[in-house]
Amino acid sequence: MILNEAFLKTKIGTGVYKYSVLENKQFEVNKKYDLFISHSYMDKELVEVLYKIFEESGYEVYIDWKEENLQNRENVSADTARILKNRINSCSGLSFIATGDVVNSKWCPWELGYADGKKNRAAILPILKEQISQYKGMEYLGMYPYIDYNTANNGKYEFWVNDVNDKNKYSTLREWLSTGELKDHKNN
Repeated sequence: MILNEAFLKTKIGTGVYKYSVLENKQFEVNKKYDLFISHSYMDKELVEVLYKIFEESGYEVYIDWKEENLQNRENVSADTARILKNRINSCSGLSFIATGDVVNSKWCPWELGYADGKKNRAAILPILKEQISQYKGMEYLGMYPYIDYNTANNGKYEFWVNDVNDKNKYSTLREWLSTGELKDHKNN
């Protein structure tokens, strides 16, 4: 399923996914993260839910305000870019959270481009207003694979990375982070 606001807001309503800034974690220089979450800070409540879902699925994700007070969002600098490069380099890949608010972000397109060039493991995770079955991307986002959330063969939910142009090409997020490839399931 392509994630949508209603699904995530329902999880917020359970209280298990309550929003909390800075959980007294510290960025660990030598720690390897699975994903850098690139997002608009205006989407912080939805991103909090995603963080918990990723965590429950066994992924280590980096979100700046969850682990450190990285930046004053009003006063960005070259030093901020250097720090972000280090954080992205500590992650296997990047997930660009595509919402209506992300267009207002100065950093998200830069983070996406940097991670794509450096890691070749950048994917779009759309959070849409309504539920749809397939994501096509818009403008330059259409050139990246997208992430959705569906059941695996074992019946448990998993994050999947999908080719935006070929519905038969997909892999689990874990496989994609490891290999950078999407499997062709045309004959399966």
